[in-house]
Formats: sequence, structure tokens, C-alpha cells
Amino acid sequence: MPCGTVVDYRSPEGRLQSHADLWLTPLTGVDLAAYGGAWSDVLDQADRVLE
Repeated sequence: MPCGTVVDYRSPEGRLQSHADLWLTPLTGVDLAAYGGAWSDVLDQADRVLE
């Protein structure tokens, strides 16, 4: 592995949830629970908020 490579063994869902908890929800106010767990809808709404 090249120097500087980061290996993250969490599931894709775990990584998304971590990013949402740490910065996406605090920054945009968009909460996954409000969108029934549909990440595509959450990310679309977060994009609208940040525009």
C-alpha cells in the first residue's frame, strides 16, 4: 500500500452515517430520519441547503 493510504473497514452505511453525524447534519440541518433513510434524498437536500 502506498504511503498515506487510509483503510476504513466500516460498512458504506457506517461511513455515511459517521459523516452525517459529524458534519453534514450540523452544517445543513438535514437529518436522515426525516427522509426515511434514503441517502440520495438526504444528499440532494443538503446540496440545496448549501447552494
